Amino acid sequence: MSSASAVTPPTPWWQGLVSGLQKMGRSLQLPIAVLPAAGILNRLGQPDIHTSWGFPSNLVKVFGGAGGALLNGSLGLPLLFAVGVAIGMAKKSDGSTALAAVAGFLVYYNVLQTFAKCVRPAVLTDGVCDRPGRGAVQCDRYSDDPESGGSAGSSSGC
Repeated sequence: MSSASAVTPPTPWWQGLVSGLQKMGRSLQLPIAVLPAAGILNRLGQPDIHTSWGFPSNLVKVFGGAGGALLNGSLGLPLLFAVGVAIGMAKKSDGSTALAAVAGFLVYYNVLQTFAKCVRPAVLTDGVCDRPGRGAVQCDRYSDDPESGGSAGSSSGC
């Protein structure tokens, strides 16, 4: 019997899972590699650096803005991870992958922002509707508006 006609044993089911998780881990390393530089910039942008180290105040503001842009929890970090994971998971890592990641993230972010807006935010406790990712369902649950005749669980008009 020749080696060309030999049947190879099937690969185990978990081998594909492990390789996918390894690819995900490698793709998460790309955005995480940026975080130390963002932390340093953020620290150099604190007001006490101006007084203790003698940096010009405008330079401190620039450092703070640069570090804050990357560490901003509402747009900077999610966008950084969206692009980093998309580039890491793509077979062809080029500019089109990054552009698709940015476009997809911005659509997702704006849809969440649209659903998170409330008609009457004064009736909410703890500003539940103001946070991205929490839509009208949470608005309806936390209404204490006496005009709508409701307690928790009634509709608040979000």
